[in-house]
Amino acid sequence: MITFVISEQELFDLVNQETVYMSDPIGSAQDNTVKRLADVLPMTENERDYFNIKLFEVGAKILEKIAPYTKEVDYPYTITDSSDPNFPDSIVYKFSLPEGSRVGVATPLIQQYIVELLVRYIVMEWLKIKGVSPGLKETEFNRSLDNIKTAFMYGRKTVKTFR
Repeated sequence: MITFVISEQELFDLVNQETVYMSDPIGSAQDNTVKRLADVLPMTENERDYFNIKLFEVGAKILEKIAPYTKEVDYPYTITDSSDPNFPDSIVYKFSLPEGSRVGVATPLIQQYIVELLVRYIVMEWLKIKGVSPGLKETEFNRSLDNIKTAFMYGRKTVKTFR
């Protein structure tokens, strides 16, 4: 069984960083006053409640995709609080790889897709409530959602059959 853990603070920082980068000025400073979103777009600590709500939503969406690989795990997805002795204030996924998969190849890919999905979904939903089209973020999220299932097969040894 593989356990993937990311702290809520680390994830929040990634979401904040993504929204700050998206609010960078477009064009010259003079032309930018109307286009600049820096005052409204970045997600700050004041919006932590919204972040937490969306974290539960996207967690369930990811679990839907990886469910076939969590059959032997009682709690494959949890969000812990500060009282957890092992992983305080963290998002925890537990899963198994299919037989024949190479852990060193598949695991980093799966971990990357989980982080991408968590960040992209929260940013995508944040853009929607801010009245900004999520466009590319929605496309990226859907692509990562498709890719995570495929990632479980990466590194799997090829089975050769002969007739």
